[in-house]
Amino acid sequence: MSDSVHEGGGAARAAAHELESLVGRLSEEMAAFRRRALAAEARLKVLESELEDARAAVAAAEARQAEGPNEERAPIAVVAASADGGGTSPVGADERARLAALQQENDELRARLDGAAGRTRQMLERLRFLRQQHSLGGPR
Repeated sequence: MSDSVHEGGGAARAAAHELESLVGRLSEEMAAFRRRALAAEARLKVLESELEDARAAVAAAEARQAEGPNEERAPIAVVAASADGGGTSPVGADERARLAALQQENDELRARLDGAAGRTRQMLERLRFLRQQHSLGGPR
């Protein structure tokens, strides 16, 4: 065989090896994004549960006030279960800001995960194309 055939095979092997390493790194990156997204979703579920509990407490307090005499009504304190499960604590601006920040982070993570999924699909399409070119003996 001629030297050009051996060189072409080496270039194809090098390209395939590079593609494999890129796909491997991309899959590791996607796994990391997925872990972070799952953790953010778990935190979000906890916060949503606390928010639901707080809304139920507000509704119950409003119902109690509506049933009582028409005396001056005190402002209703929003309460939620504390993280350790013991008692309740007021939900203030800090908690609302934290919830908003977590929701924004979750949205950002979802967007990054969608982007990584798009890049993965693109890499898979490239890989299919390269395999197809290789099997057809097309240009490299």
